Amino acid sequence: PEVGSYPYKLQASRLVFRNQNKDHDFWIEAREKHFSKYVSVDIYNSQLQSDFIPKLGSYLSITHGMLGLVIARNLPSQELSGLPVALFENEQKVILLLTDIDLLDMLSYKAGGVNPVCRLQDLYQFLIASKN
Repeated sequence: PEVGSYPYKLQASRLVFRNQNKDHDFWIEAREKHFSKYVSVDIYNSQLQSDFIPKLGSYLSITHGMLGLVIARNLPSQELSGLPVALFENEQKVILLLTDIDLLDMLSYKAGGVNPVCRLQDLYQFLIASKN
């Protein structure tokens, strides 16, 4: 296969993790401010597509948690950052978009002795700042 191509059928997985971490402000805020006793993570072996965001958004709820992550191989050329902002403004749902590059950054953080959750915190702060 060519570099950057994904020869396999679109595969997606949803993982749900219990948010019990009390070591980082990000997870504490997720639990207290966004009711996220669970964190949902949708993982796609493809480029980010616009329907991935509302798909996870429809799953998030007050009883389950209002924070989720969408992880895809890369971002498309068109801008999709407005979709998570709209969900946050209209429904108070927090969806952070991550790609291969973000995961590599998080691994570099860990190797350098920095908590990789700091990358999630940065993405969260960017989403909050984009609201206005």
